[in-house]
Formats: sequence, C-alpha cells, structure tokens
Amino acid sequence: MAPAGEVYVVTRSGTVLRYAADGTQVGTWSASTSSRSIAVDSTGAVYVGDDANRRVTVFDGGGTLLRTIGAPGSGDGQFGTGLWAGLRA
Repeated sequence: MAPAGEVYVVTRSGTVLRYAADGTQVGTWSASTSSRSIAVDSTGAVYVGDDANRRVTVFDGGGTLLRTIGAPGSGDGQFGTGLWAGLRA
C-alpha cells in the first residue's frame, strides 16, 4: 500500500493497475510482460520485478519510469532467475 492508501497490482500481462483507497481504479500503465511482483516504498515509488529480464523497474506513482535496477547475471548488480521485489518502508 502506498503512503496515501493507494493499492497497486501487476497483472500477468504486465499491466500495472493503481487503485485509490476507496477501491476506484485511478491509473494504469504497461510494465514488462514478465513482471511478477510489485512493491511501493514510503515515498510512493513503485518497484516492479521483471523476472525474464532480471531487473527491477522503478516508476513514480503515475507510471513514469524513474530508473532500472539490475541486469541478468550473477555479478554485482545482477540478478539470477526467480526475481521478486520486496521492500520495507
């Protein structure tokens, strides 16, 4: 849940859905079709785990891409398979 009570969901097709605290859908954007996890930090940044591309994409609450974290591999800053994003606010 985001700071203002919004809830974000990532679908199996890679669409991010944003819902207001009252349950009304208030936004949508496309992430990767291999997105399987989603988390929101205390500032409202949305982190989407992209399993096939082995990276985390970071968006603002409106869906603007802020940055990409990671790449495929086993070195520093790289992710293997089974990528799941998790945050502690």
